[in-house]
Amino acid sequence: MLWVGSRWTIHTRISCAAPQLWTQQVRLWATPVTHQPAKNTDHNRARPLQSRRQANMQHLSHLHRTHEATNSSSWARRVVLGVLAFEGLGALWGGPLLVFAPNGSIMNMPTEILRGIFADFLVPGLVLTGLGVLNVAAFVVVLLRRPSSLLWASLALGGFFIWFVVEFYIVGYGHVAQVIWGVPVLIGGAAKFFAFCGDEENHPLRQ
Repeated sequence: MLWVGSRWTIHTRISCAAPQLWTQQVRLWATPVTHQPAKNTDHNRARPLQSRRQANMQHLSHLHRTHEATNSSSWARRVVLGVLAFEGLGALWGGPLLVFAPNGSIMNMPTEILRGIFADFLVPGLVLTGLGVLNVAAFVVVLLRRPSSLLWASLALGGFFIWFVVEFYIVGYGHVAQVIWGVPVLIGGAAKFFAFCGDEENHPLRQ
């Protein structure tokens, strides 16, 4: 009886456990098997390296363009400063001479060349002196790299451009000094665009 009871007990336990095993087998059989491809570790490692190389190349390209723009602004700045100093000092020398001697005796210029538009050289001397002061002030502003450098340089060189246009209209070409003093104004005006307008912020010149 004990043996039979034990056998019946074992058989009962196996019978009870059989549905659970069958259910687990069915679940395993019904679960789809997904095959994940092996990760290409070498390719994944190469991506950060490529990104770093691209970032370094872009950074070097940006530095190269900045260096070229800086060099361009450097020489243009020197040209603008030289023209402002040359024209300013020349006007401060010639303007007061015309004011002190309106008949043009000191400068050896007869009043007949004014063709009656001006009685003497007093008004032209005052205007020329004012242009000299303006150019010297613009020189200081550009030298100190103030945000208003473009404005001051434009006013100074533009004022002298108008001066020479009016001078050629009234007097005409009569002396090589007109070329010596007039051509630098054109050169300074061209250099001003390279020095200021090429700047990203359109602010003072950079070395």
